[in-house]
Amino acid sequence: MRSRWRAMLPLMMIVWLGGFLTGAHADPESLRLLRLALRGPSAAFEGIQQTEVAVGDRIASATVRIRGDGKGAILREYSGASAYQLLQIGHQVWKRQGTDAWQPLPVTADRDTDRAAAMIEANYRILVGKPETRLGRRTIPIQIVPRQSCNPSRRLWLDPQTGLLLEDRLFAPDGRLRSATTFTALTLRPQPATLFQPPARQLPENAVGPFSFRPAASAEAVERETGFSVPRPAYVPAGYRPTLYGVMTTGSGRHTPAVRYSDGLSAFTIYQRGRGPGGGGRGFGRGAGWQNRLRSDVQQSIVEVQRGQRSYLLIGDLAESELQKIADSLP
Repeated sequence: MRSRWRAMLPLMMIVWLGGFLTGAHADPESLRLLRLALRGPSAAFEGIQQTEVAVGDRIASATVRIRGDGKGAILREYSGASAYQLLQIGHQVWKRQGTDAWQPLPVTADRDTDRAAAMIEANYRILVGKPETRLGRRTIPIQIVPRQSCNPSRRLWLDPQTGLLLEDRLFAPDGRLRSATTFTALTLRPQPATLFQPPARQLPENAVGPFSFRPAASAEAVERETGFSVPRPAYVPAGYRPTLYGVMTTGSGRHTPAVRYSDGLSAFTIYQRGRGPGGGGRGFGRGAGWQNRLRSDVQQSIVEVQRGQRSYLLIGDLAESELQKIADSLP
């Protein structure tokens, strides 16, 4: 399940200095453009995209047919030997391989785009460039530059008339490309509503670990359901704050708390695992002296750590050194 979760992350990331303007705070027009970009397309469309995703030490490429209703629903159809579909409705995303049933993916985006834009403004520089023409449409380049070197960056080419991102490039904190998506063809026209029917929202059968994450209304709701307090690290990088609480199912079938922190663009999630009084999920028979285990790639960093009778899993897209500090500060 862990390898399946890691393989999903690059799929869920469907997100030039010359001539850019700078400033301590974004001007109102820059912030307006950023909000447009985060809200998504406001016009029905269909098109073709070329995508690149870093997988290990290589870049995987694919051609994607993409269609949207302009109301928050988007269908992506990936071609190739391992063809699959992604259906997005708002911030919920499902994946389907061939004619298999739709499987929901964990929610990763901030549901409140205005809040995300305000957080990005506080923690990043928003650099707006001179208009460019892409596919016959006027686009505005936007670069999101971190104020802290531990955070990722992003470059967007926004069509302000439709909210479409004609190009979207995401970079790791060290500057390596994580993903790139570019429209190569685009037509604005209505799409059949039948393309965007939401599947049943149940979790995959026997889902455990991060893949079983269910959002909750509040920290208090999580604590009532699980009987555990929400993880609260003593160290949190500047600009990050809790934006989503949830519940995870462990390998032993227990429900445990999870919390996601974000600074608007970057995020990390802390999952409490199956070890605890009277418990002990699969693979948690280690003693209290078990040390942090860190592994990372261009897409993400992962830390596993045990603190007394509690075991945690941390997953984030910020620098691994920062994720390690967060793990070290857990009670």
